[in-house]
Amino acid sequence: MYLFKVNAGLYAGEVTKRVLEYLLEVIPCKIGKGSAILVWKNAKATTGFEVFEITGGGSEKLRKIDGISLNFKGIS
Repeated sequence: MYLFKVNAGLYAGEVTKRVLEYLLEVIPCKIGKGSAILVWKNAKATTGFEVFEITGGGSEKLRKIDGISLNFKGIS
């Protein structure tokens, strides 16, 4: 398990399922008006990874099209 701080507020790494579940629980409570996107490995997904968007007021939205998550900034 590891996390690297790539930039302010940007972390990359590999965590356990327990840590991932904790992050999915805590981040929405702490995000305020910001936003976050969590990406993790999922062998069952079409792309091999899963994407979860947490928005606290931002305008960026993720949409799943044919099993692939795409970011459509400013489009509802």
